[in-house]
Amino acid sequence: DATFELKDFSGYKASDILTLENGVITAKSNGLVWVSASGSNGSDQILVIVSLPETNSLNSAFSVTRKDDASLALGENSAEITMIKGDLYQTDGSNNLRNLILYNVPSNTTSFAATVTVDGMPIRENNQWDTASFILYGNDDNYLTIGKKSHYDGFATVVERNGSAQEAGGSSSFNNVAKAELGIFVSGTNAKLYYKDNGTWVEAKSQDISFLGSNLKIG
Repeated sequence: DATFELKDFSGYKASDILTLENGVITAKSNGLVWVSASGSNGSDQILVIVSLPETNSLNSAFSVTRKDDASLALGENSAEITMIKGDLYQTDGSNNLRNLILYNVPSNTTSFAATVTVDGMPIRENNQWDTASFILYGNDDNYLTIGKKSHYDGFATVVERNGSAQEAGGSSSFNNVAKAELGIFVSGTNAKLYYKDNGTWVEAKSQDISFLGSNLKIG
């Protein structure tokens, strides 16, 4: 009987790339691995190259609320959403925001941080209502957001509780910013909303989030 062994190849950890049981290889991720075999008649090794097809599909921990395929394009590490008319503001029967990509925070997680880079955010314009935001979500009527809104200065925040929303703008010096890093930092029942300015995180809002419930999502 032959004995098989996996060996790391330069820059790749074998156990991250594939598994080898009873001579059967199962690929896990792209990379290169040495596979050696030895037996009574000698030994040899080969370099195995793993190249998995790109699926551009969401991890099972994510979901898309009110998905619209025509305006959503998924990449390996990104999502491109074409801005279309929709709303999540207040409770007047108009909670029809599409392509709300949500990550299910694991249950019993009491502290976590999440960041995202958003490009193509709206600049400040009068009589426009374009919005691009990072959201901490309980449901359509209970959430926090940090992002850009055409009708507010700078980085704007929203706190909506039981369908009643409070918006706040920021510094007008960021009115023309279209690309930025946004952050949500949660500790217990408190959440802080941040944006990054010249490499430094700046707090935009601190909020008690007990009203969001225990089934938190980020999107």
